[in-house]
Amino acid sequence: MNRIKLIIILIISLTIVSCDKEMYYHFVISNESGNDLTVQFKALDDAVKTVLIPEGIKDTVYIFMIIEGTKIYERKISWIFEEITIKKDTVYSSIDYLLNENWVYKEYSDTYAEYLLTVDSTHFEYP
Repeated sequence: MNRIKLIIILIISLTIVSCDKEMYYHFVISNESGNDLTVQFKALDDAVKTVLIPEGIKDTVYIFMIIEGTKIYERKISWIFEEITIKKDTVYSSIDYLLNENWVYKEYSDTYAEYLLTVDSTHFEYP
């Protein structure tokens, strides 16, 4: 009898775990600043990375994957990244890229979404 209970518990546990799907979040930056950009970021689960994005190019700079749930949803960017800085030549942007309001979030499927950041010359203007 104990063996049957153990098998039932095992089957239920596997069923619950197998419902979770891999969720993919792509972080894309479109460079419309008029110059090349240097993007430096640190994801919470990764080392510091630096990416060069030429002017006029749109590039995926980071892919965040998590196994969770059955449908993707918008997350706080500050829960994925510790820092994101962007500079044009030697001038750093004045924008806080850890705020969701600076990105456009779009779901493409139940397991794939994209955050798009468009960087233009106004990001480097100071009052």
